[in-house]
Amino acid sequence: MSRLLALVGLALLGLVLGCTVLVQIPDHSALSTAYSDERAARLVRWNWVRTIGWTARGAIAAWMLVHAITR
Repeated sequence: MSRLLALVGLALLGLVLGCTVLVQIPDHSALSTAYSDERAARLVRWNWVRTIGWTARGAIAAWMLVHAITR
């Protein structure tokens, strides 16, 4: 079970980093030159994906830590 959780955590990390590199960085760069409501809204939407991804990954890591300590 812990191997599966580790793989899920790795997939979540890939999702978060992918969102950062493919969406967040280009949109921040575009917003630094000219403001756009559409780009700002897109940043907020994709930031929720990152927030949920980091939260889920943190919960998995905490569960794995508790499981390892109480073994």
